[in-house]
Amino acid sequence: MTARLVVADSHWLIRCGLRATLQSLAEHQVVGEAADVASSVTRSVELAADLTLLDVRLPVGGGILAARLIKAQRSQQKVLLLSNQDDAVSLREALGAGCDGCVRKDSSDRELLEAVRCVLSGGVYLDAEMARQMVLQDQQSEAAQPPGLLALLTGRELTVFRLIAEGRTNRGVGESLHLSPKTVEKYRASLMLKLKLQSAVELRLLALDLGVVQRAALRVA
Repeated sequence: MTARLVVADSHWLIRCGLRATLQSLAEHQVVGEAADVASSVTRSVELAADLTLLDVRLPVGGGILAARLIKAQRSQQKVLLLSNQDDAVSLREALGAGCDGCVRKDSSDRELLEAVRCVLSGGVYLDAEMARQMVLQDQQSEAAQPPGLLALLTGRELTVFRLIAEGRTNRGVGESLHLSPKTVEKYRASLMLKLKLQSAVELRLLALDLGVVQRAALRVA
């Protein structure tokens, strides 16, 4: 069965090249072309395309927006994003928008046809270099993340943190942990310094955000 394709790119010469490559195989028929987001959506829907190839920089919104709009009207339709750069952010956004694959515009004819076949058969095609860049970006982002705030605290400090956040006084915390009020005060000062807090209110709010206490456990001071 011949697959019905729509090619969307703002440049006429690029559309011609894509059409020629795609129609080099009898299994592909380019039934429409588009030069911007609006026309790509209209032609894809009206022509009941099996797959639409979208330039990531399609005028008036971009290919990712076009993919989202097409999928909203024809969820079963396949969409392949054409990118002219190794852009991990675009790849991530494309997958989130429902694209079924991403391929670079400087890929060979063989790679383009392989991507189209993969997507039409129900697979997801990711250009190897783009996928590598996305993984590298994720690794760098994780490495740049500061350690969790709770990891800065000792076990005893974490317990004091929870009890103070619940609204207990230094004396109350001391009684629960068999510590003197002065010792509890030292723990409190250490907590405030490590967590960069200025007041008990900030401490309680942070405890809520980190899940150290539940809202129902908080007491009115």
